[in-house]
Amino acid sequence: MQKRWTLSITYRGEVGPVVVDHDIDEISEAHDIVECGPDWNAIMDITIQLSDVSEEGVTLQSPIQPI
Repeated sequence: MQKRWTLSITYRGEVGPVVVDHDIDEISEAHDIVECGPDWNAIMDITIQLSDVSEEGVTLQSPIQPI
């Protein structure tokens, strides 16, 4: 069964950036993945994106307001 999200973490490695992908169902799982290591001080970037975007997609009708 395909997970809903793909979490990609880019770490500083000895020979350059290392990207590690994790398939997750809930965004809240990202916390545990980061805390379990490797050392979070080596994190360069984290991205989370939908794993499977439908062809129909969704378009927001109003602007998103910052929280």
